[in-house]
Amino acid sequence: ERTVFSIAYSPDGITLVSASFDHTCRLWNVANGTELRIFRGATNAIGCVVFSPDGHTFATSGYDNINRIWHGFSGSCLKE
Repeated sequence: ERTVFSIAYSPDGITLVSASFDHTCRLWNVANGTELRIFRGATNAIGCVVFSPDGHTFATSGYDNINRIWHGFSGSCLKE
């Protein structure tokens, strides 16, 4: 765990996702700070993250020059 470059709150405000130097995104419970899931697959730091309006997916942009769309509940990468 290293530097966090970006965070995004889900539209309902219950969770947030962080984008980090350590090549991961992490989903957090806002109320108690619990880490809910780690998303792996980037090969370099992730600089930006944004939730979709429905809160089910989020997009990341990393220093590996790949934009990814992630499913927040399953943890799967839906698109690269």
